[in-house]
Amino acid sequence: WSGGGAALAAFVDHTGIPLVTRQAGRGVVPDDHPLCFGRDWSNVAHQADVLLIVGTQSNYFFGYGLFPRLEHLIQVDINPSEIGRTRTPVSVGIVGDAKTVLEQLRDAVPALNTAAWVARLRKQA
Repeated sequence: WSGGGAALAAFVDHTGIPLVTRQAGRGVVPDDHPLCFGRDWSNVAHQADVLLIVGTQSNYFFGYGLFPRLEHLIQVDINPSEIGRTRTPVSVGIVGDAKTVLEQLRDAVPALNTAAWVARLRKQA
């Protein structure tokens, strides 16, 4: 574990992208963070057109990686054998340390206007 919690929070804050966590990842970004939707992955993932999965296995919690509505699935994992172990094809697989990759993505991805979507997600949560 690279201690990537601060990098994840900085990425989420910069981009405005909503965040869901697995049980093992709870608390990495505080549950009361305005963009954190805790374990409500289904609601968020089924409304997303792009999903970024960082350092987690595709198991029952994430429907074994089946996201029918997605245009793109981006997966980051330090273990190359985990990339692509999903039922939805991975558009971009990145093998690397979560903290390092999130810092690089924060610098590369522009801020997004997600306010309306986040408000809609909050009403549905």
